[in-house]
Amino acid sequence: GIPVPKTVLLPSNARPDNTSETSFRNLKAPLDWEYMFNYIGFPAYMKPHDGGGWKNVYRVENADDLFAKHEETGQLVMMLQEEIVFDDYFRVYCLGQKYVHIMPYDPRKPFHERYVSDIKATGDDRKKLLKTVHDYTLKLN
Repeated sequence: GIPVPKTVLLPSNARPDNTSETSFRNLKAPLDWEYMFNYIGFPAYMKPHDGGGWKNVYRVENADDLFAKHEETGQLVMMLQEEIVFDDYFRVYCLGQKYVHIMPYDPRKPFHERYVSDIKATGDDRKKLLKTVHDYTLKLN
């Protein structure tokens, strides 16, 4: 398998316009927030389940912080993910399930500097890391 961060799906804060009172009848309520918080841990990241471009991404420090920021999300269905502390981060393109292009990326930098990044790993560690990213990319595609 491919390692992924621990993740839980959170319902939208406000009921989406295109739904009715019965649309979520299979949603167990109340949610077991304590279980989710213990499973994911803090700090964590809350972001749209279908997002991109770092829009509506929140770093949450604790339960109160999460609830306050969840109030801002309106009709967005969010997911909560454990924080992964990293040395190297990549964006990867895969074309035709065959060609893999790995780009160093640093989401902690300002937007205009995020692709101006060097790989921290060196030597054999660097080769192993890039091979792992390459192989996982092909498995995903």
